[in-house]
Amino acid sequence: MQISKENGNKQKQEVIILKTKFFLYFQTSKCYHKIKIRIMKKIGLIILISVLIISTSSAQKGKRNQLENEVDSVSYALGISVANSIKRLNIPDLSLEKIYLAIDDLMESAETKLTLKESEKYIQYYLTELKESQKTENLINANEFLEENKKRENVKITQEGLQYEVLREGSGESPVSTSKVKTHYKGTLLDGSVFDSSYDRGEPIEFQLGRVVVGWQIALKMMKPGAKWKLYIHPNLGYGERATESIPANSLLIFEIELLSVE
Repeated sequence: MQISKENGNKQKQEVIILKTKFFLYFQTSKCYHKIKIRIMKKIGLIILISVLIISTSSAQKGKRNQLENEVDSVSYALGISVANSIKRLNIPDLSLEKIYLAIDDLMESAETKLTLKESEKYIQYYLTELKESQKTENLINANEFLEENKKRENVKITQEGLQYEVLREGSGESPVSTSKVKTHYKGTLLDGSVFDSSYDRGEPIEFQLGRVVVGWQIALKMMKPGAKWKLYIHPNLGYGERATESIPANSLLIFEIELLSVE
């Protein structure tokens, strides 16, 4: 069988085209492979740099968390003292960012947003307003709690308004105002936080009955040695508007109290 010249030329052209396509595909693949390698190298470099930055940052943070000399220690101690003073003010939602800004402005001798006198007046005004607001809120919460609590089956109420539960009966003679009593107790606020506990200290307390809050006097005069009661003391029978470090003004007081002995 003979192939015409025209057909032969056509076949040669097709072969050339095929070779060209293969060459282009091969070169393109090589280029793509090279580009891919470059991209992977760049990604690897970025990851390496990121790891180094994170490591350096962590190392610096770790270094900041260490007290390496006397100046570090006294600086940290001052920070503790300042933070403790701020914490004891019990101001909700303080902006630490603005506290840092004020410290930075003052330490760097920059112009402060408030003068020292203005700052003191503003703090005093704010704390006064805050305390008045908290006193009102605490009294409302106490009244609302006692209104619901008196509906409970085991809760009894004295004519003075003291609510109590008898957890354990005692026996013997009840104390009078001049009696010296020994008790174990735990005192909590409405939120459940413990503000005082002889159990935690590991020893009971002795005192003259007439020297404690009215709510305690009312209850203890009805209790007998060995008894354990739970008291719900309205602010008027407790500390009232007087506040202590651990008891806000107008707080409802909840006590579990054991009368151990009477003298």
